Amino acid sequence: MGEAYYRGDGDWPRDEEEALAWLLRAARNAQADPALCAAAALLLGYMYLDGEGTGKASIQEAVKWFKMARDLGCKEAEVTLGWMWNTGQY
Repeated sequence: MGEAYYRGDGDWPRDEEEALAWLLRAARNAQADPALCAAAALLLGYMYLDGEGTGKASIQEAVKWFKMARDLGCKEAEVTLGWMWNTGQY
């Protein structure tokens, strides 16, 4: 549901605050489904990086979520962290 609200898919209109709430729930439940948790953490990283639904951008929070996604096997998160490092954001 978090991704549906983030992207505005199907019956769910784009709603960044609702996406944030659902993604936080999913990301905090790594034991239930690590792949789902990694996907949620990746989107949370992007949301915090851009300040979408979070009130303001936070590099520190973005890095925290990207690291979680990376640690759960998400290659996109690893690449994003590398890009952030190379551009001086992290």
